[in-house]
Amino acid sequence: MSVGVQRLREEPDVIRQGAIDKGEDPSIVDRALAVDATRRRLQAESDTRKAERNSASKEIGEAIRAGATPDGPEVAALRAASTAAGGRIVEIDRELVAAETELEDLLLRVPNPADPEVPVGGEESNVIVRTWGTPHEHGERRPHWEIAEALDIIDNPRGAKIAGSGFPVYKGAGSRLQRSLISWFLDVHTTEHGFTEVWPPAVVNAASARGTGQIPDKEDQMYVATRDELYLVPTAEVPVTNLHRDEI
Repeated sequence: MSVGVQRLREEPDVIRQGAIDKGEDPSIVDRALAVDATRRRLQAESDTRKAERNSASKEIGEAIRAGATPDGPEVAALRAASTAAGGRIVEIDRELVAAETELEDLLLRVPNPADPEVPVGGEESNVIVRTWGTPHEHGERRPHWEIAEALDIIDNPRGAKIAGSGFPVYKGAGSRLQRSLISWFLDVHTTEHGFTEVWPPAVVNAASARGTGQIPDKEDQMYVATRDELYLVPTAEVPVTNLHRDEI
């Protein structure tokens, strides 16, 4: 998930270190801060210019009511000031949209810092919290795919032929086992643990993928139907979390 702009302003060092810990370029934090400063400056100038334009319009009406002619030099000067302010407002609004767009993209790419107790590094940095039982040596057990193929409940070669490596075909008792496990887990959670079963779409739009942090930086890890701009669901969290996106 992306970091919020308020936290970025309040804890830039924490956010920067968090990016480093996760292997991201920390310069993205500095760029986001710079764009945010630009955006706030533009917003302040826009408010000032709009106030000037409103003031000039008000003064034009007051001048005419006081006897000034609509084509007189006093009114012309006020109209020129209003026009100049309006022209600058148009420029500012254009720059503001660009800054806001860039800031939104940058914030999506700045990672949230991990919990302080999470060790930094790869597998070698993992900490054993507790153990149970006596672990078996790797050489003592056959891998599950060999057992499944021997039982004729899984077919890896044909799965690879159909879709590629890593896509097995379950058959016979293997198919029944998959279906039964899914039903069992759903039944247990919905009848005993208070969960509600949902059947979301198998695809999500870009807003949903962005809402759970899959894009922009993980977009190349997802399957996408480019014609319709729809992404195949990578994990259950994406559609389920987005059930409540933009809701309070």
